[in-house]
Amino acid sequence: MLANRVLDGDRGKTADRRYQPFRPMPSRSAESYGHSIIAMQPKTSRTTVRLTATETRVLQLLATYRTLGAIGDELGIARPTVKTHVQHIYKKLGVNTRAGAVQRAERAGLIPAQEEQP
Repeated sequence: MLANRVLDGDRGKTADRRYQPFRPMPSRSAESYGHSIIAMQPKTSRTTVRLTATETRVLQLLATYRTLGAIGDELGIARPTVKTHVQHIYKKLGVNTRAGAVQRAERAGLIPAQEEQP
């Protein structure tokens, strides 16, 4: 057993490899790794956003200021399922909030522009 070998002072090849001191790697720029700055921009700036039919419907309902539970009731799906769809929408649109998702979707033409709420 490795623990017994280490306690007994018998450091075999496995123990030698495992207990080597940490050596930091030298810092390198993104270009040195073959990446360009353009390649690091969010996907939405270069490609078309593709949402599933359910994600599109959830996104339309997000713009109506309904709760996730109310959206789930209207679509006939559970609240955790709606939450998963919302997370996928946020990831695909490159946003972190409901307002950001609605704004980005309106600019991309995924949903019609909404009038301001009073």
